[in-house]
Amino acid sequence: MQSDFSNTYSQKHFEAEALVRSREYTKFIKGLRKMTDYTLHEASLFVPGDTEYQVYIQSSLKPFKNVKHVVLVGIGGSSLGTEAVYHALRTEKTPELHVIDSIEHDSIQHFSSLIKSTALNEIAVVILSKSGNTTETVLNATLVTELLVKRYGKDAVSRIIYVGNAETPLMKACEARGILTIAMPEIVGGRYSVFTAVGMVPLTLLKFDVSAMREGALSALTDANLKLIEKRAHTLVQHAKNGVHTVNFFTFTKRLSQIGYWYRQLLAESIGKGKTRAGEPFCNQLNPVVTTSADLHSIAELYLGGYKGIYTRFVSMRDAEAGTLPKKHWLTENVPSLLGKKVSAVTSAIQTGVLSAYREQKLPYESITLSTISPSEVGFLLSSLMCEVMYLGYIFEINPFEQPSVELYKKHTRTALQK
Repeated sequence: MQSDFSNTYSQKHFEAEALVRSREYTKFIKGLRKMTDYTLHEASLFVPGDTEYQVYIQSSLKPFKNVKHVVLVGIGGSSLGTEAVYHALRTEKTPELHVIDSIEHDSIQHFSSLIKSTALNEIAVVILSKSGNTTETVLNATLVTELLVKRYGKDAVSRIIYVGNAETPLMKACEARGILTIAMPEIVGGRYSVFTAVGMVPLTLLKFDVSAMREGALSALTDANLKLIEKRAHTLVQHAKNGVHTVNFFTFTKRLSQIGYWYRQLLAESIGKGKTRAGEPFCNQLNPVVTTSADLHSIAELYLGGYKGIYTRFVSMRDAEAGTLPKKHWLTENVPSLLGKKVSAVTSAIQTGVLSAYREQKLPYESITLSTISPSEVGFLLSSLMCEVMYLGYIFEINPFEQPSVELYKKHTRTALQK
């Protein structure tokens, strides 16, 4: 009895303390709404509203009007934000995005083939490295610039843009060669950088409505929306304390799956710490995974079969009209329930069936529905998820802005290269 009582008391005490801390953080975020400098990590939430900085980015890109191909050389948070937005919002008129992140011969070979049939003014190469010394990015940027110069001559540098911290050796080297350089706020980490030049430069070149994206991002920080974000963060904390350490980003729309992968790196790199700020062991890490509706015929058997320890976040959009099935067709003779149905009604029924199954199995979940997949809605979603992760860091008393374990692999890589 003593053990049960102690555990119950401890759990109630933790929940009460977590609630107090989440409300403290809400008050803190509200106090930053008029932030005019970049002295705090949370500045990433407010950079969408820095008009001077955003206008500077847009004006710097005026020479890049006829771009048909945007080549992104970066890795991790530097590239995943742009990829997420691109896959969510692209249309037939959107320029093509080519991402070169990891070290792979195929990526460089693809770039080499691309520029053989592309005019110089139709291409823009964006090199993203906050520190300027990321091994994979520097290697790939070296190979890409060599190919550019070989193909187009000395004018090739006019189509290169470098984004990173100001005053780094790489920034200065680019400036000395006449390459356009745009600095990002140094306090903002890569995984929180989508609304800085890291994301705004390539997304502008891809002709997305970045102004609407920024408006959507700022709308996530209203009183009402901060209350929702606080509640979502508090729910994740409670589940983690009860042993639910996997967060499943489940999207019914493949267009949103890349946002899931962006969120995966954001959550894992921010909350995957071994110690609290006070140096105490931290055991509530959250492991993010991504699932799409195609997985309903594979891994869903594991989830719905009673596998414990997973909190599912369903992310979808209101069904758009996608036509109506014929009232009579030989392919649907054996599935009469499909005859004459609107496609949107079928997808809605599948979503309803999944949520009903989760409730029946008593599996923890929440559902987020976008009114449409638009720049504003995507901006809102990205900003709200970044803010939620910051809440988690504050409640758990860990630092969500550092990545000591990632730095460990980088250190050993540099050592190996020096041999």
